[in-house]
Amino acid sequence: MTKISCWALNQMKRLLVCLSLFAALIAVSGCHRQPPAPPQWKLGLTTSPAVPQAMHDTVFTLHVLRPNGQPAAGGAAQLTLHMSFMDMPDITVPLTDQGQGNYTGKGQFSMNGDWDCHATVSIGGQRLSQRFHYKIG
Repeated sequence: MTKISCWALNQMKRLLVCLSLFAALIAVSGCHRQPPAPPQWKLGLTTSPAVPQAMHDTVFTLHVLRPNGQPAAGGAAQLTLHMSFMDMPDITVPLTDQGQGNYTGKGQFSMNGDWDCHATVSIGGQRLSQRFHYKIG
């Protein structure tokens, strides 16, 4: 065998070993399955009127579902309204437990623009939060 063909044979062996190791690594990594994620609490926010207007009362209803899909009553909840891109004080809207996982409160968006509504709920030792976005005007 010539010097070049020995070199080529050694390179092919190295390539074959690398490909075999890569295939084995893929096969082993596919065997390890992640456990399914635990069910999550669900928060939903609706408003009345459905399209809120600046400087008008808006009734906010926060819907809270436990991980098993059942309504979660008996908690303490509030909304914090924050105008995006503006240096304005936040508006806090306390929410009252209405039962069946519904918490309601009344507030106003002080002006037209983009608003983040940060909902927080404390219930059964859990503190839940979610952000909702509204464009007013």
